[in-house]
Amino acid sequence: MLETTLVSLQDIALENIFDESGRMALCSDFAKLMQQGFACLPSGTCLSTMGRHVTYEQVVSWKVFAASKTTTIIICIVLLSPL
Repeated sequence: MLETTLVSLQDIALENIFDESGRMALCSDFAKLMQQGFACLPSGTCLSTMGRHVTYEQVVSWKVFAASKTTTIIICIVLLSPL
């Protein structure tokens, strides 16, 4: 769960969420993400904006296009953990 407010959501940087191994995994798969449109990353630990450590089992990321389907608007990331 991402702990943040709606106002501060746009100010969250990847280096504030992922630890070193998470950032390295995302960077190594970034080309695949941009080419295929999605990528799955391995488990790790992240830090919430409230400073709490959170573990996750998988990260799924994908890119969202503008209506013209030629411009990438945003990269979405979801952290998955079993219940």
